[in-house]
Amino acid sequence: MAETITIQEFQKVDLRVGRVTDVRDHPNASKLYVMDVDLGPELGTRQLVAGLKPYMAPDALKDQLVVVVANLE
Repeated sequence: MAETITIQEFQKVDLRVGRVTDVRDHPNASKLYVMDVDLGPELGTRQLVAGLKPYMAPDALKDQLVVVVANLE
């Protein structure tokens, strides 16, 4: 289990719900997808990498809603 954090630390996390608009294989990794996620007009589209390839087909991910930490460095 990860180390616990205070509520003040948690309030710094910017969680957003986005819709997966495109999924493709990562060119240099066998277990990764590169996904485009639409986070709405304020944040636009972000490109994310996820290790979901062993668990889900690309068609199953497309149009799904996902939670994104928008302020992750």
